Amino acid sequence: MPERRTKRFSLEVRSVTANAVHDDVFKVQRYLMRFGYLHGPFEPKRLDVPTQQALRLLQGRANISQTGVIDPPTVAILEMPRCGVPDLFIPGGTSEAYSLRGCSFEAIYRTLLYAFVVDTPDMAGSDEKQAIRNAFATWQNEIPIDFAEVGMANNPNFSIGWFTGDHGDGAPFDGVGNVVAHAFFPPPCGGTHAGKCHFDDAENWGTSFAGGRTDVETVALHEFGHLLGLKHSTVNGAIMFPFINGMQRALAQDDIQGIQAIYGKRGPALEVLVHLAGIADLSFRENEFAGTRGQARRLEGFQLEISPAVAGLSMRYMAHLQGIGDVPFVNEGQFIGTRGEARRLEGFAIELTGTAAANYRVAYMAHLQGTGDTGVCYDGQFCGTRGEARRVEGILVRVEPK
Repeated sequence: MPERRTKRFSLEVRSVTANAVHDDVFKVQRYLMRFGYLHGPFEPKRLDVPTQQALRLLQGRANISQTGVIDPPTVAILEMPRCGVPDLFIPGGTSEAYSLRGCSFEAIYRTLLYAFVVDTPDMAGSDEKQAIRNAFATWQNEIPIDFAEVGMANNPNFSIGWFTGDHGDGAPFDGVGNVVAHAFFPPPCGGTHAGKCHFDDAENWGTSFAGGRTDVETVALHEFGHLLGLKHSTVNGAIMFPFINGMQRALAQDDIQGIQAIYGKRGPALEVLVHLAGIADLSFRENEFAGTRGQARRLEGFQLEISPAVAGLSMRYMAHLQGIGDVPFVNEGQFIGTRGEARRLEGFAIELTGTAAANYRVAYMAHLQGTGDTGVCYDGQFCGTRGEARRVEGILVRVEPK
């Protein structure tokens, strides 16, 4: 293992005025380039106009005065431990609260798998693994996705490890401070490294920030937001704020709104049963894809049930069957469609009923033969086709609180 650096990233000066020249300005310029603020030509070591403009973007994201020069509040931000994921992905990127990367695991998985690749020697026993489990559980509490720990042989969605220096992903670590970790977005946005989360093992890791250590759970909570598709937030106090300023064990409202904008809210549990031609009945859960994609297995019928029951909430659903037409709505717990009669299911709709229905919405989608996944439909919208010879091969259903 490479020798650990003992000196943190720091600047010799506390202030540099506009157009002044100093060696530390070049360190700042490299920082600004790395994290997406500085683009195009600039004069190295001079606090020139492009560098001033980039500093204002950084200062705005950090919620400090946008002076465009190096001053004590800006130095404090520059020297702060932070995530290695760039804050801005395009020149002049906008300032925003929670930000979506545009890629996610929605409508693909009900359970996402993670595995450990390399542990850190800093922590006794399995303390770092428990911190990772805690961080995944915090995100899981807010969205209809579960996380399960497996081995690397199980083809996990996420891999977790501690590395130093250049570790093969194109984003080498810088030793002790200021980048403590980075993570790659879901496919395809994350490229060939999608789903990887790396911690800089040059840091001194622990279960808190006491004694000069870096808290695994706080950092993991941030990085897992990236794994799920969130970019950095401008909200100071949000876990997706790029700068780390003390221990954090909970998501802020900004984080929750962001992740639920991608995956929806965790709602009542569902039992989903589907009948696939040539396979028979199969059981699934809410937000879990039920069926096949492109395997020429038609879905002939399905059955839904809220289980355990929620007071005042129930559902009903209808379907369109080839050669039969629309089958009227049936109540939850009843099978709709056929079994082994070569009648393909071409579309369906689901509605919530009961006194508590106004507090929830039902979301659902389908995979159509030769067409692919439909968009997400809500609350009684028809999903699929009528008489277009496009059979439904699989469905996904979830109920969300409003």
